[in-house]
Amino acid sequence: MQGEIGGKAKAMMVTRSRLHAVRYKLAVDRYLAERGYPFKALVAFSGTVQDGGQAYTEVNMNGFPEAQTAKTFERPEYRFLIVANRFQTGFDQPLLHTVYVDKKLGGANAVQTLSRLNRTHPEKKGTMVLDFANEADGVPQHRGRDLLIGVADDGSVVGIERDRLESDDKFMRHLAQVVRNGLGDRASTCIDPKTQIVDGRTVCVVSCQRSPEPVFLKWKGMEAAAEGDFFVRSGPGTAKLPPESAREYIRTRFGTPGDDRTSDPAPKTAV
Repeated sequence: MQGEIGGKAKAMMVTRSRLHAVRYKLAVDRYLAERGYPFKALVAFSGTVQDGGQAYTEVNMNGFPEAQTAKTFERPEYRFLIVANRFQTGFDQPLLHTVYVDKKLGGANAVQTLSRLNRTHPEKKGTMVLDFANEADGVPQHRGRDLLIGVADDGSVVGIERDRLESDDKFMRHLAQVVRNGLGDRASTCIDPKTQIVDGRTVCVVSCQRSPEPVFLKWKGMEAAAEGDFFVRSGPGTAKLPPESAREYIRTRFGTPGDDRTSDPAPKTAV
């Protein structure tokens, strides 16, 4: 990060609690001092935290009133902002390049937090998110997670308005039909879409639950197998399994001794 945005890049650390924010602040200060870096960190949290017999507040850790935190972060020596439920919405800092996430985020909260990176700067060529607490997943046969529609790959909020449908209601009906067409009626019961306003645009948050049976994708005749294509989670993305691997995965993930899914040579489909 140090060399990004002409050497002026800043980072936000999103922590899971006020106590974590306090301890991160102490650890970052110690790390910067031990290595002789000329940079400083700020912390933002509400109230008072008791830890190790000491009372910590945002004011006594930063050395100035809370109202000055955002403005002080603009100064070049302050490169890290450690937060606990603060500055995750409505905070504009064009030099923010990296977000470290150590907190469970979901739905619009995830979009609002990560969209802090979208503020532009003439020297800003990219951004980075290092997430230690979340796993994006929307594959029905895996554990299930939230999917975001209306958010670009770089995290910018573009909204579902770009789909050119006349209303949110028509968008939701169109989405439901697309899922039924591609995954089948039974799989469509595993999703729960809702719309939320983020940065003035409408985003669709689709909560995906794990399917109790295998789900195959059939889409416009492009599937490689007659029963459809079978996808599983693989690292940060998804992978399409060849038929033999899909059968073995289904046997170990869904099947039990005597279950017809383990005895049939071809897996049952959800469509």
